[in-house]
Amino acid sequence: MKRIFLTLFFLFSIITVSFAQYYGQPYPQQPYGQPYPQPQYQQPYGQPQPQPMPYPQQPYGQPQYGQPYAQPMQPAMPVVTASPSQAFVNGNFIVKGEGAAPADRPLSPAQKRIMAIRAAQVVAYRNLAEFLQGVNVYGETLVKDAAVTSDIIKTKVEALVKGAQIVSEQYDPMSELGIVYLKVDMFGTAGLAGQLIPALLPTIPPAPMYAPAMVPPAEPYDSLIIDVTDYSFKPALINRIVTEKGEAVYEPAKIAQEILIKKGCGDYTNDIGKAKAILAERNLKNPLIVKAKGVVKSTDAEVTGDDAGKIFSANQKTSFLQSANVVFVLR
Repeated sequence: MKRIFLTLFFLFSIITVSFAQYYGQPYPQQPYGQPYPQPQYQQPYGQPQPQPMPYPQQPYGQPQYGQPYAQPMQPAMPVVTASPSQAFVNGNFIVKGEGAAPADRPLSPAQKRIMAIRAAQVVAYRNLAEFLQGVNVYGETLVKDAAVTSDIIKTKVEALVKGAQIVSEQYDPMSELGIVYLKVDMFGTAGLAGQLIPALLPTIPPAPMYAPAMVPPAEPYDSLIIDVTDYSFKPALINRIVTEKGEAVYEPAKIAQEILIKKGCGDYTNDIGKAKAILAERNLKNPLIVKAKGVVKSTDAEVTGDDAGKIFSANQKTSFLQSANVVFVLR
């Protein structure tokens, strides 16, 4: 019995020592009341150390674990131009057309998309033609009237419509609706001014020019701001500034044609501060500000005799009218 006991004790000692050597540390004694630490096992020599399980990586564009699904960002829709006046302020105009594929015959999804986009283009071009017809040329004359009386103007308008820039094409497979946005610039050789002004200028009746008997002393103004916010003033391809007698203080038809095509007869905004900022971008920092006393035929700003003299005198010194450095402030 004693021999068996010694044998078991000897075997138990060997196993205990082996385990202590294998795992690298003795069995720890933990103070009473403290949490029991996890043993740090030592990997046998030559074996790779165990690595922690990596946190699963989420595919790009998918929501993170525990987070709500993030909807993909939709492209910004072009802003449709509401009126010709807004087109002059923005320097371009954008129209929209919607169309659907015919429902009288079976079509594949691809055919529906193609035909819906095509239908939307036709509607957009029609809307563009209607928009162009409502643009003021001068006075109460619209592009529509000029096209009726001149085959040249009519041809130019048709070319503008056909050459419009497609800025966006969209198709919704759920509603099977196609949407097309078209854009035309107001100024530049390819824009409305570049296409129409060379043909329109010879048709515009000249206005008598303002020529005061006495020119008041000129101040160093480098540009002009006309405040027409009290009246229903409409931007046009030709906007004049006239006196109470109908004499033209500012006649855009006498400006160099390349300037008129490039920038029009002036800029348009709805705030005096914005008008100053527009001019400051051209390094024009001392504008003459004049408040109109009325509007003639909706497109000509009328000024008093005193203000007409100030404009004439200042322009004699710095020639800002010849460069169309004029801003009309609208209501």
